[in-house]
Amino acid sequence: MGTSNTESIDPRISPDYNVHKVTAYTLDETEKELQKLESGPNVIVLHSLTNELMNTTPNNCVDRMTRICNDIRTRFHNIKIVISLPTPRCDSEEHNSNGQLITILMKTKFRGDDSVILCDNSNLAYKGQVMSRYIAHDRFHLTPDGTAVLASNIRDCIDKALNLPPRSTQGRTGYGKGQLYRGRRGRGDRRGYGRGPRN
Repeated sequence: MGTSNTESIDPRISPDYNVHKVTAYTLDETEKELQKLESGPNVIVLHSLTNELMNTTPNNCVDRMTRICNDIRTRFHNIKIVISLPTPRCDSEEHNSNGQLITILMKTKFRGDDSVILCDNSNLAYKGQVMSRYIAHDRFHLTPDGTAVLASNIRDCIDKALNLPPRSTQGRTGYGKGQLYRGRRGRGDRRGYGRGPRN
């Protein structure tokens, strides 16, 4: 379940798994969509915090997400929950800072919780500021390159939840058009280190 930044992400994971994508822009919409689930999936991915932080405090966001996770685990036992943490933005310094604070609070809240896997999207930023090639002109939504990074981050967490073997960097695909992710590039367009490459 995600916002506009996840709409173009290719949901295909493996021939062994069926993936159902749902758009939910806020935590209210997320809760409504969750109530429609009649059977529990192996993994559920939630990406709503980037929008939610515009309307409430970081602590409220964390408390609300905690309640949602508890409700999911009450209904569906042995389920794995992947929570995609806020993506960086440059439309508002306050919103960007609150997103970073939510990331810290969520990591503290769910430390040691094996049923919840947090998807850290800080590789979209450098020193807390989103990198220009990853952010659209509206300074909030992600570019195709940014979406590819988000997709790779989420996919890594899903693989971990399902105990799937790690994918090679060369074989990672982009955000829905089959683009190969060739690694985050550094100065002079040199290949960077790490896995790194709408909400």
